[in-house]
Amino acid sequence: MLMFVVNLVKRILTKTGQIYVTQSNSTSDTNVSVSVRVVATKDETTSIKEENADSTKKIFLERADTFKGSLAWIGYFSLPPRCVLAKVEVVLPQTIPSVITIDTDVNDIVFYANPVPYSSQIIAKTVNGEIDVNNFAVGSLTLNTNNGGITGSVSEIVNELIAITNNGGIQLNVSISSNATNPKIEITNSLSDIQLNFNSSFSGSYDAKTDYGKVNIDNPSTVAISEDKKKTGKVGDKNGTLNANTKNGNININF
Repeated sequence: MLMFVVNLVKRILTKTGQIYVTQSNSTSDTNVSVSVRVVATKDETTSIKEENADSTKKIFLERADTFKGSLAWIGYFSLPPRCVLAKVEVVLPQTIPSVITIDTDVNDIVFYANPVPYSSQIIAKTVNGEIDVNNFAVGSLTLNTNNGGITGSVSEIVNELIAITNNGGIQLNVSISSNATNPKIEITNSLSDIQLNFNSSFSGSYDAKTDYGKVNIDNPSTVAISEDKKKTGKVGDKNGTLNANTKNGNININF
């Protein structure tokens, strides 16, 4: 397993930054390439520290306080608010380890299209950021944010897609691979809506439930339960499974 951890230390931020995940154009590349660009306000001092151990690359972006000594606390109230913007570019080779994890505290994560689909598992976690997927193809994909939306398109999924957010909407276009035998889709949202479009690629059973919203299913084959807050049934004749749950939002699924 290969893991990336990106941390912003001593952060008082109006904007944090983004992690961009792309694929190398070269068939000879075998290593993951990571570059970091930091933009700060005029009086800011920043430093970048990297650690590599046990297949884990850790990147620490540290911002020094403008005020020192006994007046250091004044820096927390300086106007305008101080800003550090970090851009981290992660370039993956066309062949990657079985599991890659990208874990960050306050950055958005953006996946760009990969011309060569991955058969591996990729896990992306951010504590306070958005996750955007642009025509990304992978065997298994986990997207997890505590405070942000999850949007975009997964151009091919083979085994498993998991998307979880506690505070933000989920809106995804998903294409299940024609080679998938038992694809598993798990979508969980605590405080907002879920919108899923499968473009006629999903085949299997579905279970969608909300506590305080409504569930709408377009183009199901058979319906077992059809209530405002819960709908279950089946699409096609294969063995895929779809579970979608939200507490305070609506669920709209178009098969």
